[in-house]
Amino acid sequence: MTLFSGVMRAGTKDKLQEKLVQIQTEWVGTQPRVVQYVLSWMQYKTYFVGAYVDKVPHFESSSSSRVEGAHSTLKQRLQVSIGDMMTVVERVLQFLADQYQEIDTTISQQKERRNPIHLDMFYDQVCRASYFHLIKFYVVD
Repeated sequence: MTLFSGVMRAGTKDKLQEKLVQIQTEWVGTQPRVVQYVLSWMQYKTYFVGAYVDKVPHFESSSSSRVEGAHSTLKQRLQVSIGDMMTVVERVLQFLADQYQEIDTTISQQKERRNPIHLDMFYDQVCRASYFHLIKFYVVD
């Protein structure tokens, strides 16, 4: 394991400090620019150092299916892996516009839909509220 991967995998803040000191002492004479670069990234340590990232149980999975799904959808929309930057930008912008329109349409349809649930206590409000708003209210834990 390299020193830098030791920094990323540091499970505690003390281990992180140990690894940073180790990098500074071992590399400052031979690789001062690398040391400077690593230290410059420490302002973002909450995003990639294990001592900060591992606060939420993720069972050692560092990828997210949401991200992978979004990446897959975007790749399908781009259709080709080669092309000039302008073509890619135009397709991404069109993809985002289409996706926004689809979400906006779905929300509009949800707002117009009436809820079939009749709660005696809230009968007057239920009849006047849209399905969209009732779902926000009617959450079963």
